[in-house]
Formats: sequence, structure tokens, C-alpha cells
Amino acid sequence: MQDLIEHITNEDDLILQINLVFMLLFILVTIFFVTSILYLRYQKIIKEKRTRKLNDSLSEFINIYLFDDILKPTDTKDFQTKMLKTSLDQKIAIKALLIFEENFKGDTNSMIKELFFAWELDVLTERDLKSGIWYKVARAIYVSSEIGLTDFEKLIETYLNSEREEVRQQAILYFITISKENPLNFLDKIQTPITLWEQIYIEECLKTKYTGPVPDFSNWLQHPMVSVRQFTMKMISEYNQFQHIEALVPFLYSKNKVLRNTAIENLAQMEYYDLLAYCKKTFDSQPPKTKKIILKILKRIGSTEDFLNFENRIPAEDWMNLQVFNKLKAEYTQEPAKVSA
Repeated sequence: MQDLIEHITNEDDLILQINLVFMLLFILVTIFFVTSILYLRYQKIIKEKRTRKLNDSLSEFINIYLFDDILKPTDTKDFQTKMLKTSLDQKIAIKALLIFEENFKGDTNSMIKELFFAWELDVLTERDLKSGIWYKVARAIYVSSEIGLTDFEKLIETYLNSEREEVRQQAILYFITISKENPLNFLDKIQTPITLWEQIYIEECLKTKYTGPVPDFSNWLQHPMVSVRQFTMKMISEYNQFQHIEALVPFLYSKNKVLRNTAIENLAQMEYYDLLAYCKKTFDSQPPKTKKIILKILKRIGSTEDFLNFENRIPAEDWMNLQVFNKLKAEYTQEPAKVSA
């Protein structure tokens, strides 16, 4: 052994010494990584065990708070002091309350809100709203809408024009959810175009989250954003607000192609009686996309004869609309002919 040590430490044997150093470094790095992995795994197990225990305690306490009248006034504060020490604990508590909020309605919801404030979870929510970190902001807005935290309305209003789509959607959800009437008043604060997906999202929220009277969508027909006016026309048609048909007619002559096309589609949906005459009169001067829309709505607003009369009005170079016409023509021939009025 002594000879081996002397051989290794021999200054003349440089290659062996370098190999030895690298081997020792490799062993140390391996030990470090294995130890780190074991430590992180241990921490994860401890965290999951503590989370399960806290969830059980929260579920038990919330059930007693909501359905049994045995708690003392100080019990709620004592629970907070003992069990909700960290921000992680508070987030778990918020999640537990949201589960109860989702499954119960009426007076139970007001009690959940009371408990939310009693545990001072609104402080964490407000801190996340002001953090500027998009995923924390989005989560905090969602919590605010589910619990009904109207105190944060002004703060959340600033996120209606956020660069992050997820944040904008949660802000939209918030204002629709907390509204008792006029759920689209937030549109007055919109300064960026609302995307097609956001329009679909707003419509879905109106149907699933809002329980008040149907809003008068015509209030936003003169909104400065084209996308908002487009959405408004769709909603007038979707909710059959026939009293606003005359307010849509001027958009048939809009210089904006998007608004004009939207007006044509939705007036057809509401079977506006003068739309066929408009289509016959303006078809030749319309751009290809608008012609395509007109060809598709003729089945709703006109007769088979009306439709077939448009065949010779499509330019030979407009191959796209020729294909559309031929496809629709084949469908017409498979159905009983409609007689022109």
C-alpha cells in the first residue's frame, strides 16, 4: 500500500495524478447530485404529507363552520394562527374554499366569503394582484371572481388591456361574474382589440356565469374598437334582439370590410327582409370574401332561382367563388326547389 501511495504521489507520474483528480471530482459530483435528489424527494414527501394533513383539517373545519353551530368566535382565528402560517398554507386554504364555493350556493356562499375574510386571505389575493407576475395575477383575478371580491374592481380593471391573454380573459370573467346587471360595461374600458377566442369566451361567460337580465347589446355598436362592434352585432343576432335590426343596416355600407361582412351575416341570421335586394344590388362591387358570404346566405334569404341568377355574375378569374357556387349549386339540386316570392 505504501508503495502504491508513493507511486501515485510521484511527481514524475503526472498522467496518473490528473486521472486521480478527475476521478475524485466525478465521485464528489455524483455524491452531490444523488444527495440533492434524495433531499428534494424527501422535501416533496414531507410537503405532500403536510398538504394532505392541512387539506383534511381545512375540509373538517369548513364543514363544521358551514353546517354546524358549535364553533366559538375565537376558533376561526385560532385555526388561522396554527394552520395557515405560510403563503403556501393560505393558497391551499383558498383552493379548499373554492371547492366548497363551486359545490354549494345561496347562504353557504356568503359564509364561505366570511371565512375567506376571517382568515385574511384577501391580503394574499391583493398582494398577488399587485405582484405584476402574470400567473399570480391571473390566479388572483380568478379567486376574486369566484369569491365575489368587489373591492378589487378598480385594480382588476387595469388588467383588461394586459398583454397576456390569460390575464385579460380572467379580467373579463371577473367583471361578468360579479355583475348583477349590465355585465358588458367593462367593454367601455377595452383599448385593445378583442380576439375571436375572447369573443367566444365572453359569450360563454354570459351564458354560464351571468344570471342577470340580458344586456342591450346595441349600446356598443358605436364603440371605437372594430372588434367590439363586430362582437356586438353577433350578440344582437344570437339573442334575437330584433328591435335593433335597423341599427345594423347602416353597417351594410360601412367602408370597413369586417363590419360589413358581419352585418350581412347577422342580418341574414335575423332574416332581414331587405337584405336580398341589397345583395342583388351590390354583389358585383363587393370584394371576393363578401361575395362568398352572400352566396352562402342566399339559401336562407332567397329562392333557388335567386341563387342561380348569381352564376353569371361571378368573374371567371374568381375561381374561389366559382368553386363555392358550384358546391352550393350541387346542394340546391338535391333539395326541393324554393319558389321565389
